[in-house]
Amino acid sequence: MKSFSILQTSTPYSGFEGIEALDMSMLLGNFEIPVQLFVCDDGVWQLVKDQQPESIGHKNFSKTFGALSFYEIDSIVVDADSLAQRGITAERLIDDTEVLDSETFQQRLLAQDYVVSF
Repeated sequence: MKSFSILQTSTPYSGFEGIEALDMSMLLGNFEIPVQLFVCDDGVWQLVKDQQPESIGHKNFSKTFGALSFYEIDSIVVDADSLAQRGITAERLIDDTEVLDSETFQQRLLAQDYVVSF
């Protein structure tokens, strides 16, 4: 079976990309299609704990990341350089994240059959 990767690069709450990426991940997992979630660039802001988007009029979708294990998505792969460039430490991220150096991140991403970017 072909493998899919969902690549999240967008900031949370600036549009619908973040929730659409999560929806697509869960949809693929629901049909038992192997899927891996990758996060880099400004997408790393989606993984920061204790978000409070209600103050800017948005619903908090970050809790949805916790449901990914039900769809056999056991970890979220994060680019370490993207974190460092934004001053975010791995301790500030939600659970079930796997921080990889940029080279390993790219290698694992390119090993997937299909990549859908949000």
